[in-house]
Amino acid sequence: MGIRREPIDQLLIQRGIDPVVIDRARSQLDDDNPNLAEELARTEGADPTVVARTVAESMGMPWLEEIELEQIDVTMVRKISLGLSREQGVLPLWQTEAGRVVVAIAGPQSLHAVDDMRVLFGKPVDAYMVGTERLINMANLAFDKASQTAHAVMAEVAEETGTDNDDDLTLLDNDDLLDDPDQAPIIRFVNSLFTQAIKDRASDIHIEPFDKELVVRFR
Repeated sequence: MGIRREPIDQLLIQRGIDPVVIDRARSQLDDDNPNLAEELARTEGADPTVVARTVAESMGMPWLEEIELEQIDVTMVRKISLGLSREQGVLPLWQTEAGRVVVAIAGPQSLHAVDDMRVLFGKPVDAYMVGTERLINMANLAFDKASQTAHAVMAEVAEETGTDNDDDLTLLDNDDLLDDPDQAPIIRFVNSLFTQAIKDRASDIHIEPFDKELVVRFR
């Protein structure tokens, strides 16, 4: 009499995962570790991307094919930290013309994070599964791009305001805040502060106003 297998096992076998590998992963499951997909990802002989894509298919969830880094909106990425992205297995990508937020999730274990993204952005969310390994790679690239963009913005603000930019920032003369009718540089500067704080894992942003300048320190 043959082994009775779960439907997900059959799909995995059809996708080329060795039944022996599946059985080995199942033998490691218990109440503290009930996720077959995660265990398979740690098991030699199982392609993590194939496993994740098969799980997405079994759940009827859309799978996100390869995307270009340029497609990712770094202003949305900056809404969360890299640590949170890795821990929760979620990464905001872009907003559609219809106003829906598109996010990538590592797998079914990250479905709870979809609701968090809905609350964070205050918009409907469309979630696409990508697998843990791909999500981590995408997050690393996206946050690196966000960091580079932040430095570029800060340099631009420093040039526009005629100020310097270093670890102990002294930026934005009060006259600029009062007289400049175009507030775009100020908005970009404030956004860059938060981005730099996230990158530096700072818990506080200290802004000290003086007569002719603002001093900003990250702690």
